[in-house]
Amino acid sequence: MLFTAGQITSKDMNPDVDTLMNNLRKTGNYTESHSLADVQKGDVVAFNHEHVMICTGFDAKGQPTFIGSNNETNGSPQKITEGSLTNMLKPATLKAWENNAVIMHRN
Repeated sequence: MLFTAGQITSKDMNPDVDTLMNNLRKTGNYTESHSLADVQKGDVVAFNHEHVMICTGFDAKGQPTFIGSNNETNGSPQKITEGSLTNMLKPATLKAWENNAVIMHRN
């Protein structure tokens, strides 16, 4: 998804979240943040070293919205989800993700 959206080149792509984020750091094309208060439309965001999503904008309440592959249960099939994190995640998962986010802003 990120590759087809033009956010990540094929040479930077990696199925491992931490390796992917390190690849993006090395390109020099991204500025890094760790607060969801800084997220902007189009940012690549890694949550809890496990999930990568793209910020698609903001909902009517001003909360960031995301699109990405998400599941909270190991072994469940991955599905594409879009919306605010509060609509996608259980409260405990949401808190963990908010406290461990890496936001890559495209320069």
